[in-house]
Amino acid sequence: VVMMSPDIVMAISLLVLFMLLGISLGFWSLLFSHITFCLPFVVVTVYARLKGFDVKMLEAARDLGASEFTILRKIILPLAMPAVAAGWLLSFTLSM
Repeated sequence: VVMMSPDIVMAISLLVLFMLLGISLGFWSLLFSHITFCLPFVVVTVYARLKGFDVKMLEAARDLGASEFTILRKIILPLAMPAVAAGWLLSFTLSM
């Protein structure tokens, strides 16, 4: 399954979209284009990490009396942060 389109196809498509919608080319159009380009890489990286997540840890935390916010702060975020950092580094590298 093809996950992403080539860079030049995406760039030309976004340029045509901006021209048709009458959006001036500037910082905001560049930011939107950059996010559109980098988002699939970050989503795939974080999704792969969260897919292998063991739900039994969440159930154990609930059994021990942890609130949903505590579960998010103490279990989910520390386990997801390496994938978020990897996605950030990948996006940063693609930006250069």
